[in-house]
Amino acid sequence: MDFTAALKVLQTMTMCSATDMLPGVRVPTLIIDGDKDGRAPVEQSLEMHEIIEGSRLLIVPGGSYATPIEFPQIMNMGIDLFLRGNGIL
Repeated sequence: MDFTAALKVLQTMTMCSATDMLPGVRVPTLIIDGDKDGRAPVEQSLEMHEIIEGSRLLIVPGGSYATPIEFPQIMNMGIDLFLRGNGIL
């Protein structure tokens, strides 16, 4: 993908919202966010957690938009506990 196309995709992503679809989510849902994430602020994750019935929320202290890279052990542990708690593992 060329730079111009990639930039347009990124700009368009910030204009989209699927919030109206969240009440219809009926599957086990784990929301993970870093408390230093400037692209997806914790407030958005809290809102999603409130809307998606039965969802689980993991806020990683010090995590940014790159939380999976910065804190892989916390991510793996959170996902493992979520999957085990929902009978998926």
